[in-house]
Amino acid sequence: MRIGTLIRSGVLRSRYFFVELVVVFIGVYAAFLLDAYRTDRAESAERDRVVGLVRVGVRELGGLFENIAAWHEGYDADYAAQLEAGACPDVGDFLYVQPQYPVDVIKFVLARESYGTLPLEMYVPLTEFSGGVERMMYTEEKLVDLAERWVPIDEVAESERARRMLDARRFLRYLQVRGRTAAELARRAEELGRKLEGFAG
Repeated sequence: MRIGTLIRSGVLRSRYFFVELVVVFIGVYAAFLLDAYRTDRAESAERDRVVGLVRVGVRELGGLFENIAAWHEGYDADYAAQLEAGACPDVGDFLYVQPQYPVDVIKFVLARESYGTLPLEMYVPLTEFSGGVERMMYTEEKLVDLAERWVPIDEVAESERARRMLDARRFLRYLQVRGRTAAELARRAEELGRKLEGFAG
């Protein structure tokens, strides 16, 4: 009888131990799920914040580039007409203060530290947009360099006139590049805005 009692009490103890083990496992698993849920919520909130910032920045830049492209349509034609007439248009007042375009949010998103905040399919269009803004700033630096060298054509020696006209033609080419780049960036900003709307939370 004693052996039967010992066997039954051992079976009961092992069942009790098994039940305790299951309860501990369920508790640890529930804690893990709760922690994962909190992490997902925090990441989702961060992604929504970054998407919102990028969306506003892209929209503002898109409007700015659209205005720049529209300005170039008229100005570039007038400038080209003056060159064709043999004049050297006055460009001495061209100035682009740097940094002209607020792209810090886009650079933050593209930085290694924040990689993964946005869906992967957003990184290529954002990188292309950022590269276009860099091209725009480079073009503007070239325009300013040429504008700083500008002197009225009637104030330069005859030997310098051909060089000044060459600079004026180069200035027109940079103007045209700036106009095309602005139009491209306005289009890209519109496309990016549509894509970002799809990720709004």
